[in-house]
Amino acid sequence: MDFYMKLPRNKKEFAIFMIIISIISVNIIAPLITCFEMGFSISTWVNTHTVCPWKTYS
Repeated sequence: MDFYMKLPRNKKEFAIFMIIISIISVNIIAPLITCFEMGFSISTWVNTHTVCPWKTYS
């Protein structure tokens, strides 16, 4: 019963939780899947980050 007390309980905690999950997803999961498909190298990791959503400028 202790676990439910640690979940986000208001809008501020929920927003922080979603930001953390989004950062983990974009910075780790997406590049890792790309590296599995294209081969592991630092250039593959960097190229994956160049197309991430926060890079909206041309």
